[in-house]
This record gives sequence, structure tokens and C-alpha cells, in this order.
Amino acid sequence: MRKLLLIDGSNMMFRAYYATAHSGDLMRNSKGEYTNAVFALANMLMPYAKGDYTHVLVAFDKGKETYRHKVFTEYKAQRKAMPDPFKAQLPHIREFIDALGFKSMESETYEADDIIGTLAKRHRDEFDAIEIVSNDRDLYQVLDTNIAQIVSSRGAAAKRYTVDDLFADTALKPEQIPDLKGLMGDASDNIPGIPGVGEKTALKLLKEYGTMENLFSHSFELKGKLKSRIEDHRKDAELAKHLSTIDTDASLDVTPQDLRYRGVEEDALLEFYRKMEFHSLIRRWTKGRDESPADDEDVVFVEDAAALKDDLVDGAVLILESFGDNYHRSEKLGFVLHHEKKTAYIDYRTALADDGFIAFLQDGKRRKRTFDVKRLAVSLLQEDIDLAGVDFDCLLAAYVLNPSHAKEDFRIVSQHHGLDEVPYHEDIYGKGAKAAIPDKRLVAEYGAKKARAIERLRPTMEKTLDERGQTKIFHDVEMPLAKTLAKMEHRGIAIDRDALDAFAEILEKDIAAVTEEVYEATGETFNIGSPKQLGVVLFEKLKLPSYKKSQTGH
Repeated sequence: MRKLLLIDGSNMMFRAYYATAHSGDLMRNSKGEYTNAVFALANMLMPYAKGDYTHVLVAFDKGKETYRHKVFTEYKAQRKAMPDPFKAQLPHIREFIDALGFKSMESETYEADDIIGTLAKRHRDEFDAIEIVSNDRDLYQVLDTNIAQIVSSRGAAAKRYTVDDLFADTALKPEQIPDLKGLMGDASDNIPGIPGVGEKTALKLLKEYGTMENLFSHSFELKGKLKSRIEDHRKDAELAKHLSTIDTDASLDVTPQDLRYRGVEEDALLEFYRKMEFHSLIRRWTKGRDESPADDEDVVFVEDAAALKDDLVDGAVLILESFGDNYHRSEKLGFVLHHEKKTAYIDYRTALADDGFIAFLQDGKRRKRTFDVKRLAVSLLQEDIDLAGVDFDCLLAAYVLNPSHAKEDFRIVSQHHGLDEVPYHEDIYGKGAKAAIPDKRLVAEYGAKKARAIERLRPTMEKTLDERGQTKIFHDVEMPLAKTLAKMEHRGIAIDRDALDAFAEILEKDIAAVTEEVYEATGETFNIGSPKQLGVVLFEKLKLPSYKKSQTGH
């Protein structure tokens, strides 16, 4: 089945940017690059990359004057300039489109709508189905028996909009959309129509007269202001219709063969995601695949801690695997111990039943390397074990080198330093309601990958710390501070419960007194905590000025 997908790239990227920019706190990566539009667009387009399309094109506006601007200088004149944070993301958007394996196109003369309309109509007989992805209703005029439009709305699944849907909603045929725009205009494009004629009136007129031209030739049948408006603004309506008509015969040098879709460029896509630091998208794309290289050696499972005697050496990497996001309450599973080319795993309780292992943990002369020393120290303090001798924390080193790289997920930290061999934490333990303790071997292998990665990362990270003059702050400030914070977290903060209870009573009395004052001032009792009831009292009874009133209240 030959299936063509035509994506309105400009429409989608604007939606992507503004849907994620409303809060003003735009998403960035650790390099400070804005990424919110790219990330949102990636989420929008990825489902189509996994679809059954044989041919794909993403059409963009060039952003310059087209033939419509020459006809009407005020065309889109009201639109604000593209914000700089958005503009900075355009090269990344194009790079992402290429990584998806999608062909893209823009024109000095035509807009994205014209490119899509031309290709859809020109090649409709060559495809079993053509789908247009856009929220631009102008494109409804391109709909045909085998041409549909994918339209999305906030909070609802995308809808496949067809000729039949258009008729059911408006009683119009696709070729009548320009007439509709001609009569009512299009504020989004700064196209004036006939004053006083909105969508409802325009639909009623077209239902009766079919076309705008037929309406004008029968304007004598109309009455009152509507008659005079239509006759006085005929040229405005004709201009609006012309501007709103998609050119389906544009001169485009592209063939279906050029649009052949051969699938995602996987290496390019993953590399792009890593560069943009879209870790959730990496997890989604690689889920179920083994992206990690084979381990250098197997993990040795130790049943008796005494067998670890020769492995409790200076310079070993120590990892404690635990289940649960809050390490104060997490379930401790087991230790991974790694040195040179040997990696061993031992259950948590088995290890702590051995005096030799505990002595190793508390021995400040035998150096240890780990990831997140504070987490490890807190966990051991719960057993009255004072961890000592940790001289390298991979997480803290990453933090000193770049605070934005200090993530609890080892995979994210290691990726920033060139290693991809460790899986994401949630790929092992799951997330949310699906979180669960996996098979013991999987836990051990995950810990082993982290331990080996630390051994490989440490020399490079220590060298970079030294080159940047950060070695002293790492060893003399951050590492001791982590241990101090661990003790603070473990011990907690002393609270005078009696004093808190006494203060609570004072607050309750004060609240009760103020509440009585409110009731006295308003002359009635009501739920002060209810915005709706409070609004009625303030703005309707007391007549205080109100900004506006909605369906839910003032």
C-alpha cells in the first residue's frame, strides 16, 4: 500500500514552541541551548516515524515574502517576530527531521500550505492514501476521497479529518473553504473579510448560495445591513478568497521517488538525542533493545562474605544496589565490589554479617570509589556503620565539573562523559506503579556495569578536575561536606513537639478570632476557604471591584 504523509512543519514547530513556552521557563540542555520546541516536536513526530508511510515530506515556510505579500502588503503583518529562543532552535529542528529520515522542503515563492496542496493534488492518483498533518483549517480545501488531515486538539487524541467530517460539521465541500474565508476573513493571517460576517453567517450564506460569486450575483435578495455590507465589501471578500486559496499547481521540482521513506536513521537519531540531552526519548527509543556492549567479564556471585577477603583491597569500586527513590527508606539489595578485572556481588545482609566486610567499609586507609557517597553513607549509618576511605565519588565529580550534569541516574552522568554502556535506572527497576525489584542477576549486572564505568571514568574526570583547578574544592570541600550532610540526614533535626503544639493552639485561636471579624464585617457566615463563596461576598454583596467573572466565579 502506497501511503504519502505530508507534514506542515511550520504549523507543528510553532505549536511545539508555544505549547512549552507559556510558563516562561524554557527547557535547555547543559550547554545552555534552548530545546523546548525541539523536544515537543520530537514527541509529536515520533509516532509518524513508526507509521506505515511509504513516502514522507515535511514542508516549511521560508519565512520571507511570498506572492501573497505582493498582492496584499498587510498579509500576516500583525504577527510578532519569532522569539530568539525559538529561532535558535531552527537548525536543531532541521537536524531532527533529517535524523528521522524525512524529506523536507521550503520555497522562496510558496508557503508550506501550497507545497502540501500541490503534492497532494498532483499525486493523489498515485497513492492509496494521503494524510496531511496540520492544525491549519485552510488545508481542509485539499481534502479528497483519499486525502485526509490529521488534526489534534489539547487534551484529546488526534483526529483523522475527512471530506465526510467536513460536511458533517459545516455542510461544506472542500472547494468551498476559500469562499468561507473570503466572507469571514482570517484574523490569524490578517486577512479582512466582510465586516460583521462571522463564521455562522458565512456558513448560512454558502449553504444557500454555494459560492461567493453566486452570492454576489444574488445580493439583491438580501436585506438590511447584511446586503449593504456584502455589496460594499465585495472586493475585500474577493481579495480574502484569493489569499486564502491554496495553490495546488505550484512549480515544485520534486517527485514521489524523492519522498520515498526508508525509515529512521537510528545512529543519527540517538546521537541527536544525546546531544540535545533528551534522555526520556532515548529510553523510549531504545526500550527493549540491548544497546550496551558485552561486559569484559562475568559477575561472581559470593554466598559467603569470607570469600571476599582477597577482594577487600585498596582502590576498589563499591556500589550498593537498593530499591526505592528515597534512600532513607529504600530496600537494600546487595553490594558490588570491583577491582582490576574482578567483579563480585554479595547480598546486603550476607555482607554485613561479616566483621571483615564491615571493617573494610570503616577502614579509612583502604580507598574506595563509588557513585553518590552521601546515599551510600546514609544507608550504612542506618546500620551504625561509619563509612570511611571514599576518595572518589563519580556523582560529585560530575557536579563539580558541571552542576547541570549531576543527575541521580548513572546513565545520564556517564553519557556526558562518553560512556553508553550503563542502562537507565528505570529500565532495570521500572518506574511508578510498575517499579519492582528485578531478578538478582539483573541487579548484579547493573551494579557491575556502574562499577566498571566508574573505574574507566575516574582517571579522565580527575584529570579534568586538575586541569580546571577544581581538585582542591572536590577533595577538601565537596567530599567532606557529603559525609557531613549524610550524618545530618541520618540524625535529622531535633524538634520540640510541645512547643509546636503550643504554637498550633495560638494559630488556631488567632484564626478563630479573625474568622469572627470576617463574619461580623460581612454580616453572614460562609466558607472563607471557598473562592466561589468568598467571591460572592466580596464582589456581589460588598460591591468591591472585580476584574472579571467566569463560569466558575470571580
